[in-house]
Amino acid sequence: GVSGERRLVVDARGFVVREDELKASRPGPDLKLTIDAPLQIFVERVLRGEKGACVIMNPRSGAVLAMASAPSYNLNSFVPFLSNEVYHSVTNNPDMPLLNRASGCLYPPGSIFKPITAVAAIECGIDPAETHYCYGSYELGTMTLRCARRWGHGELNLYQALRDSCNPYFAAAAMKIGTNLLSRTARKFGLGRRTGIDFPVDAAGNVPDGQVNEARNERWYAGELLLTAIGQGKLLVTPLQMAVYAGALGTGVLCTPRINVSTPVSVRELDVPKSHLEHIQKGLRLVVLQRGTGSKANDGLNAFVIGKKWALVTAAGKTPGSSPTHAPTRRR
Repeated sequence: GVSGERRLVVDARGFVVREDELKASRPGPDLKLTIDAPLQIFVERVLRGEKGACVIMNPRSGAVLAMASAPSYNLNSFVPFLSNEVYHSVTNNPDMPLLNRASGCLYPPGSIFKPITAVAAIECGIDPAETHYCYGSYELGTMTLRCARRWGHGELNLYQALRDSCNPYFAAAAMKIGTNLLSRTARKFGLGRRTGIDFPVDAAGNVPDGQVNEARNERWYAGELLLTAIGQGKLLVTPLQMAVYAGALGTGVLCTPRINVSTPVSVRELDVPKSHLEHIQKGLRLVVLQRGTGSKANDGLNAFVIGKKWALVTAAGKTPGSSPTHAPTRRR
């Protein structure tokens, strides 16, 4: 918009005797957001007192329904001006409330990256029904990668490995997949680059591979491949990227997230065969519906009636891990 200008003529006692309008004001266009206000309020309430972030997005249109970062700060304290006291209280806060953890901070995703490893495994020829025996750990040289279940899962196929988030299964698969295919598959889901959201904070993250190490004159170790396959090591993502990636797993399309209603919808087909995605979706349903690591999300799901027919509520998901023993240990 454009600010207007008025001139007031007052007498000796300060009373206005005449008012002249020198320039008329003009309001700017309304800004309409995709944010669902009640959902945003609910998310912020859930995050209160925590450090974390939440992104909820429509996976077919890219519309961000809620995006919150915690801890936050009181926006009203910045109005009508930002005092030194308020500024220092916010900037010197050790919890760093000014950080946008949802789209600007980078984290290792952990086990929620494993579906990408599963996609790459199928692409390199691994049969989803083929089993691997989990003894509770995976040995590579002097490196020991432990599983959440210390005594092992026994025989597991791809679906069961996703359900139980089995580290040794995905480590063994990674040795067959190789670094180049794994990193290439991760980039198909938008990792390693900005999402393109119509918002100024949009971190790119990092997808490690041997070529990047070579450019930096660093050695690439096989252990880094194993860590990447389970979402650790040098792999870095934002929660917003994970929302885009999760939506792509479910729909087969990759959306550019947006918070402005007037921003055009940008959708493209995911460069992954539909049949491959169906195998991953089956495993992710088991995570929630068949005593998997996300079975608590199944609480309260039930059947409901559409017209005169019954329909079952289905859910799918992936947890970052069921136990801190997901973190690998190294032995000299």
